[in-house]
Amino acid sequence: MLLGTGVIHNAVGLLLGWDIIGRMVKEGLWATVGMDAERNAVFWFLAAGFAWMAAGHLMQVWIQREGRPAPAAAGWYMLAFAAAGCLLAPDSGIWLFLPQAAIILAGDRARHKDTAGP
Repeated sequence: MLLGTGVIHNAVGLLLGWDIIGRMVKEGLWATVGMDAERNAVFWFLAAGFAWMAAGHLMQVWIQREGRPAPAAAGWYMLAFAAAGCLLAPDSGIWLFLPQAAIILAGDRARHKDTAGP
């Protein structure tokens, strides 16, 4: 789910930032971000998407190799990130992280419930 969020995020970033990226390519890419606000926005937008893709992939690997849900800490970090984002940028897609955090926390809680014994 997080991997998919990163893919969608970067697709939106490429679509909305295409003109800016095109100008950067024409300038040779090297050191084309600088202090320009638009270029920084596109760069960090795409960087965040790649970070979410990497985190999502790592979580999938964890779940498959360990045979158990992702650690609750991942859910709590995601919940804190989403809560701060919803407060600061409620018109964004940051809301997508709330159900993902809930799924991680519910999975960890169910795991602890199953291992608690009678």
